[in-house]
Amino acid sequence: MEYPIFQDNAVVSVELPAHIEERLAALPYRHDAYFLTSDATVCLNLGELVFSRAREKGILNASTLMMDAFSGKGAKRAPISVSATEGGGFVVIDGNSTALNALFSRWTDIPAIIISETDR
Repeated sequence: MEYPIFQDNAVVSVELPAHIEERLAALPYRHDAYFLTSDATVCLNLGELVFSRAREKGILNASTLMMDAFSGKGAKRAPISVSATEGGGFVVIDGNSTALNALFSRWTDIPAIIISETDR
């Protein structure tokens, strides 16, 4: 699976390593099972996101936490936090691992909170 990420002050497309993909399970598409939402929550197309980081441990941990939330064994998560880019997309500030799991699971969108530069 490829995804866009900021590296060296540019957006590049990178491949999620096979050893990580092998350990992930596709998550059923049902936002209300994973996320606590509010009036400030919007659903953003995953194709509009650029990731700011990708950590193996975080991606695998998010997968477990999301599966636990879906099954009712764990707490629901806050929506991801993003900031608008000049090009019309959004950079993921908090929730990169969560959003990467959604992308891996072939979701079309994800709950998010858009934060301004001054709120960061």
